[in-house]
Amino acid sequence: MIVGNMDTLHVTGANAAYFPMLCVLQGAYQLYMPGTRLMVCDFGLTPGQARFLAAKNILLPKSDGLLLDRHVYYYKGSMYRYMEHMDFASMLWIDCDCLPVGPLDQELKTIVRQNHAGENHLVAAVDVNAATLGDFVRNHRDQVAPMTRLMTEHHLSLDLPYLSAGLFLLNNHAVLDQYARIMQDIPEHMLFDQNAFNVAVHSGNMALIELDRDVWNPSGALLEALTWEDPTAAIPVFYRDGKRVWNIHVSDGKEQQYVQLTKMDVAMPGGRFRGLLREPRREDMRRLIHELLVFYLLETGENARLLRESGVLE
Repeated sequence: MIVGNMDTLHVTGANAAYFPMLCVLQGAYQLYMPGTRLMVCDFGLTPGQARFLAAKNILLPKSDGLLLDRHVYYYKGSMYRYMEHMDFASMLWIDCDCLPVGPLDQELKTIVRQNHAGENHLVAAVDVNAATLGDFVRNHRDQVAPMTRLMTEHHLSLDLPYLSAGLFLLNNHAVLDQYARIMQDIPEHMLFDQNAFNVAVHSGNMALIELDRDVWNPSGALLEALTWEDPTAAIPVFYRDGKRVWNIHVSDGKEQQYVQLTKMDVAMPGGRFRGLLREPRREDMRRLIHELLVFYLLETGENARLLRESGVLE
């Protein structure tokens, strides 16, 4: 499928294990950005999951040039290989363990307009665990030796911001292509997809519009600092120190202190939808994730029918 003349292409990616989180993300899109299509790169979906997404006309299958049985980070960093046949002006990437909690597409357009961004810009947040490239390599040293070598090869300053690749907007096809090229040869190591992303965008001399990470990429301990304006409202709104939160990243470190994996089982017409969800330990956020999942699975009846016909349900 080729989408032509698209202003902003919204894209995520998932493998089989993350399919339930993908459904939560799609539910959030339906709630906060109705009518906005979120395309899905196949990072290792089951045949049934792929059939469901193809029936929804949102599947981006693996291209023939991608290697098989690689780490999911390899496929994420190769995202341009899934979409290079498509005609789009800019691309918004969002990890499938993110949770939009507002019309972030419109807010990002406003931010770009207010910053008078030109033809070569990137909108992204600094990572929550390291402010600069230097911070990142000093914190992890031997674990990120391939990243250190790439920085040297591309003459990147240690003072450049270390950007999160969980949510970003850019409008440069060449930088996306360079990102994919770097992923072909980079050895697997800690966050190698995000490291390659930083090398590609900083080497591309893009004008950076830096997002406030507290409201665009809160994760881990930052999840505890968010306040829910009115839990009874039909459309939930979160704040951090009086500022509107636009996206929540349901992610944590290895300790999983603030995020947990839980089994879920939803009864549906024709079977049961089972799998694992990545959830904040906060009860209100857990409830929201479950409500968004059920909303996506059952709200219209179409998704329930397609999941059954595609063989996803047990």
